[in-house]
Amino acid sequence: MRKEGSKKTDFLKKTEKRFEEIKKIFKRSPKLGKRNLKRLKRMAMRKNITLPKHIKNQYCKNCFSVFFPGKNCKIRIKNKRKIIECFECGTIKKINFT
Repeated sequence: MRKEGSKKTDFLKKTEKRFEEIKKIFKRSPKLGKRNLKRLKRMAMRKNITLPKHIKNQYCKNCFSVFFPGKNCKIRIKNKRKIIECFECGTIKKINFT
């Protein structure tokens, strides 16, 4: 029998692969990439699993666009914080350095 932890690790591995595919799709078709990213987040919510931080920090939570610095977002480092501004919706995301 499988344990609960192994299901979670399997899902996280699949999530990593799916997110890499979503990044490739987003370059070709942003609309399709956003839809797939919403589905990925919804699947994680259904399974009650939080997405890893390195994935959460690579897309806009407001408009679901994947960040590509210089193309659709601006990144600044100020006071030990990484500040990401989305060009599509104008949302500002602040990430603390540890």
